[in-house]
Amino acid sequence: MMVSCFTSSRESPRDFLYLVVVFILSFSTKISLWIREWVTNQFYGFANESMDERLFFPATQRNRLAIGEVLSEFLPKRGCILEIGSGSGEHAVTFQDMFPQILWQTSDPDASCRKSISSWISHYHLSSKMPEPIDLDVKQRPWQVKTKFCSTFQCVICINMIHIASWDCTKALFEGSKD
Repeated sequence: MMVSCFTSSRESPRDFLYLVVVFILSFSTKISLWIREWVTNQFYGFANESMDERLFFPATQRNRLAIGEVLSEFLPKRGCILEIGSGSGEHAVTFQDMFPQILWQTSDPDASCRKSISSWISHYHLSSKMPEPIDLDVKQRPWQVKTKFCSTFQCVICINMIHIASWDCTKALFEGSKD
């Protein structure tokens, strides 16, 4: 019966695609993230491409799902997470999708990275779920992290900083996250 539904002349290829997408989404986070990106590009297009300020880091494409799987074992079920040094924002939108009951607050001291994060949030239509990134330099204490969405954070995540930052930044990260 499903086969006849797919081959019916009344059903459009878009209807078929929709059924396939729904079927796959129910089974795999990895596949669903890829499909969401593809569907977003196909159906929403690139109308704002000239204003798109997304940065793309190849390492993020390779490691985001593996990191997400590890985080799923440690993150709280609900609450606010502060990500330090969010970089391009690619990890952040992936994790906001993977953990919808968590509010993922991004931060970065670099203005171009904050623009990229905002562009990724917009590209994935997460503006209603995910706040804009905050300007946070871990060495400037106390951290100004209270937002209209979160006054406290259940967890601090840092994926993109320690391996490229100075030792002073690493120490500041641990000192600041205690507060």
